Amino acid sequence: LLVFTTSYFITCLLVDDKFVNGIFYLLLSAFANVVLTMEILSLFSAISVVGVLILNVLFLILSVVIWCKKGKPVWKIPFENVKSFFRKYLVCINKDKYLAVLSFGFLVAVVTALFMSSFMPIMNLDAESYHALRSLFWIHNHNLNHFYIADIRNIVFPINSELVFAWVFMFIKRSAWVMYTAFAGFMLAMFGIYNILSLLKFSMRKKLWVILITCSLSSVIAQITSTETDMIIAGLILSAIYLFWYGLKSKRIIPIFMSSLAYALAAGTKTTALI
Repeated sequence: LLVFTTSYFITCLLVDDKFVNGIFYLLLSAFANVVLTMEILSLFSAISVVGVLILNVLFLILSVVIWCKKGKPVWKIPFENVKSFFRKYLVCINKDKYLAVLSFGFLVAVVTALFMSSFMPIMNLDAESYHALRSLFWIHNHNLNHFYIADIRNIVFPINSELVFAWVFMFIKRSAWVMYTAFAGFMLAMFGIYNILSLLKFSMRKKLWVILITCSLSSVIAQITSTETDMIIAGLILSAIYLFWYGLKSKRIIPIFMSSLAYALAAGTKTTALI
């Protein structure tokens, strides 16, 4: 609650008249907030429930103070735009019945992923070897310092996603909910694809085909309910591409800054993001 409330105030300060940009800002600032919190606390060997809560309260107070000084801008849902989107969507599925079938499959996949992420334990071998394992070491040691272990992947690989896992483990004390991180990356990727295609002036029908076919790939379905980081870096890099391109077209600096943040988070999540 503290993290997303802080992210909301940050989004209000940054967002322009394009509502969808706020979704990117909200998720990116929440991710960055967790990473920054864990990094700062690690300097003082203070990674703990109390430490995280205290720092998050300070971040929230700071964001509220700045928000008040900047005139209390509000980022809100433009319901007319939402209605317009669904009207266009209904027109598309009336013209193309295959889109209705794909949409139903997408809905089933999303509901299944949310159910599995809520109740299923971690069953991934990489998670047992290092993804989730090193998060537990950090919580136990109260810092991110190197520790003795046979599997070098715990020491040398980028850590951003595992910082979120550690954050979840500390408060929830169960493994299932860490998979929401990959699901958030999946949603960010879909928003990124949709908006990149919008910049390319593709029709609504073509955008839906691209997104729904991408969602139906077996690798995507498998990874939205896992601790693998591929969906996370997909979401971050597609966000970076969209925001950078939008910033250049609109001649605004904030989207370009947030694009750099997205790419920095991606590079700190998985080395292949650099490729």
